[in-house]
Amino acid sequence: MRKIPLSRRIFLFLLIFSPIISPASALDSIKTQLLTTWRTQPEETIQELKNYWQLAKVEDNKTEVAWALNFQGIIFGALGEFDSSYAYYDQSLAYCRQYNIPEVEKKTLMNLAINYQYQGRYPDAMQQFYDAIRLFEKDSDTLGLAHAYNGLGSVYRFLGKPKKAVAAYWQAMAKYEALGARSQIGVVWSNLGILYRDLAQRDSAFYCLNKAEGLMKEFDDRIGLANLYINKGGLLENKEGKQAQQFYQKAQKIGKELGSSRIIAVASLGQARQNYFQKKWRLTILAGKEGLAAAREMEDLQFQQEALELLANASGKTGNSQGAFRYQVELKTISDSILNLDRQRTVAELEIQFETEKKEKEIAQNKIEITRKKMELAEKKAAILERDLKLGQLSQWIIIIAVAGILLLAGAVLFFFLQKEKRRRLQREQEYAIKLERERREREVGEEKLRISRELHDNIGSQLTFMVSSLDNMKYYLEAPILAQKLDQLSGFGRDAISDLRHAIWALKAEARLSDVILKVRQLVQRLSGNISARIMVEEAVSIDRQLNSVEAINLLRIVQEALQNAEKYAAAKQVTIRFFADKTTLKMEISDDGKGFSIEQAEAAEGEGLGNMRARAKAAGGELKLVSTAENGTQITFTKQFAETKTQPKAN
Repeated sequence: MRKIPLSRRIFLFLLIFSPIISPASALDSIKTQLLTTWRTQPEETIQELKNYWQLAKVEDNKTEVAWALNFQGIIFGALGEFDSSYAYYDQSLAYCRQYNIPEVEKKTLMNLAINYQYQGRYPDAMQQFYDAIRLFEKDSDTLGLAHAYNGLGSVYRFLGKPKKAVAAYWQAMAKYEALGARSQIGVVWSNLGILYRDLAQRDSAFYCLNKAEGLMKEFDDRIGLANLYINKGGLLENKEGKQAQQFYQKAQKIGKELGSSRIIAVASLGQARQNYFQKKWRLTILAGKEGLAAAREMEDLQFQQEALELLANASGKTGNSQGAFRYQVELKTISDSILNLDRQRTVAELEIQFETEKKEKEIAQNKIEITRKKMELAEKKAAILERDLKLGQLSQWIIIIAVAGILLLAGAVLFFFLQKEKRRRLQREQEYAIKLERERREREVGEEKLRISRELHDNIGSQLTFMVSSLDNMKYYLEAPILAQKLDQLSGFGRDAISDLRHAIWALKAEARLSDVILKVRQLVQRLSGNISARIMVEEAVSIDRQLNSVEAINLLRIVQEALQNAEKYAAAKQVTIRFFADKTTLKMEISDDGKGFSIEQAEAAEGEGLGNMRARAKAAGGELKLVSTAENGTQITFTKQFAETKTQPKAN
């Protein structure tokens, strides 16, 4: 794998990814100000972003909340605080996936890939780019795809896979050309030039860089031109010194005009290296000092280390032993600081790796526990694979015995990774089979519910309707008032039975929301208003319209129905109040009356089944039922159910 110097790598990142974090024209004034000040005042911007994030949460603007998290990741990444940067990116991704915010999710994935690429974690960067590409393809976002393929090409270049890098760059080129984005085409040409430079194909590199130079001049891309001149100078270093110096001088001039310390540092160090190669010691010192000053201004230890090394060597060549010693002392201090940073980075990476492996183990254990009862078929497959694996292991050992010790070690390592991959593939197959089986059973249950509801509606429902209609018709042929009254009662009972049957059919057909249950309760109250003397009120304080299954829905409705009947028959209540409350974790239904109350112990000891039925229905719905009754305050029945905090729909107005 080819290693690219850090100084050139940083310029490449800026060249590739600067469009990814540029502000949209529709941003409001606060966001525009944050985007304007973050490069010069990052700490102050971070504090303002936290306030902005809180305000977005208060206004329930989920897109802006996700944007603020993503932008904090960008700022911490620019400050070199990658642990904090990754933490904010992870929060942004989780928030975007929870509330379906693909626009911010795509940008977060691209920015996360930049972080990984900057730290040399190329496999992780590649994974983020591929995740972003899948989202861009889903949304037919051609520009986003072009940016992602351009970045992916650079990852392949750093991994030493030039063919894949060229293929990715040409993918980006084709998409930019389809959009007419000529300025971005220049960036891709520049990246191709850098790739061919790394492959020591000088002519191809200059061809691509010249194509890029023409496009960058057309659009006055001065940062891109400065990077391009630095790359051209690098191609000619130690070969055509005069021309290399000219390219570095052009880049340095642009850096001074833009006030870019980074461009000045890289261009000045390029001139210093070329002068040192040509044994121009004093010119080396002049260029090295300028590069050192720029590196100190931007607090870049790598650039400072390179500049001090050139200055120490050139001072020694001119006989300035005191200056050479001073630079050597500074170089030692900088080298120690870089070594400490490398150690800290290594420790941080090991800690992250440990936590990642720990979480992966926990997830794997949870999945195994959930699918334990459905693993018979998977176990048979595992036995077959294990047998094949043992045969393969035996073959490998026969081969390994015949070779030297180094091949033995290599074969053992290869076997370990093959075994690990087979187990992963087996686990994925098991999970997929279980998922298919679960979906099949759920579909069969749904079809059976639909069949039963149709049978109830078409047979029993039609017969009850016919019976009620016949009873109503008989009243007009009877002269006795008592018989007519009895027929009215029978007709009422029939209508009640039809209503209950409709409730059961409604509960069987599909899952319902809490709002549907509240609507059914209001319909029940309206139907009973002529038969119950008490005034019935329905109140709701529902912030989350929670999804309920058929068992929960019908049992809540039956609890209300039983409570209203008890209030009318026993409590002599003047008013009954039904209250619903729901948030992210709790569902509560409260039925209270102002009647005369009763003794709960005596009622439960009696032969009546009303309270027992209500408790049984509450348990079937997955909740608890609490009863409080006094002679002074009447009776209060409270159903409570707790939920784990999950994605739910807000209650519609």
